[in-house]
Amino acid sequence: MLDRAVSDYLLYNLNMTKEEINANKALFLTAQETLPNLVEHLADLRERAARSGKGTGWIINGLKGKIKQVRKQTFNEDGQEPHRIYNQYYKKKKNVEG
Repeated sequence: MLDRAVSDYLLYNLNMTKEEINANKALFLTAQETLPNLVEHLADLRERAARSGKGTGWIINGLKGKIKQVRKQTFNEDGQEPHRIYNQYYKKKKNVEG
């Protein structure tokens, strides 16, 4: 379920309709799980959108980008954390060389 603060921000600060929120509910739920303090991220996107004259679609795409960025930093394609990949690579390399 979408947090009350997030849904209120979407409704009253971004002026999204309930239909727009429901159409992108999966995205907002994923963002809520992935991004710490989603309201701050939405506020940042809102400010940037206003400066460049962009609308709700730009904010939604920006949110998708933020989720992708966080996931890329956290996990690789196999779902492993980056430090595990690093360690596995160097363990294999060490065994081959040494």
